[in-house]
Amino acid sequence: MRPPRRFEITEHPEIPLDGFVLGWIAMVPLLVCAVAAFHSDWAGMAIEAGRFWAAAISIFLAGVRRGLSFRTVGGPQPRQIAMMLWLFCGGIVAVVLPPRLSLGLLILLYLSLAIVDPRAARAGDVPLYFRRLRPPQMWAALLCLGVMLWQTSAVGAEVFAT
Repeated sequence: MRPPRRFEITEHPEIPLDGFVLGWIAMVPLLVCAVAAFHSDWAGMAIEAGRFWAAAISIFLAGVRRGLSFRTVGGPQPRQIAMMLWLFCGGIVAVVLPPRLSLGLLILLYLSLAIVDPRAARAGDVPLYFRRLRPPQMWAALLCLGVMLWQTSAVGAEVFAT
């Protein structure tokens, strides 16, 4: 009987087409919501939709992190579990917070991804291509979230109370 083969993960630093397309498509609703936040009739709904989408993406990325942690030699590392919990719990909390606080928390979540993912790629916690994909992707999201946060002042609290 043959001993089981160990498999080896090989990857390239180039961003694969599906990773590029799916990664950037996920940012499109944030862009649409940020632009719509300037329209007086749609601003409140756009900001709400944008923050819920951003929270959903954060929760999704927590699942991605958890799944990637299973491939770690020696099992998931505390830093991987911590990042997964930060993204998951932060996304859940962002759903229930008022809009300004929610958007502020989401900005922190996405900023952490822009900073941590390039380092995590070098450490082997995430695919190598995250080193190149995540910073511009997260900065685009941060710009959209910042616009929505700024527009919450222009919209006023009465729009979110209804």
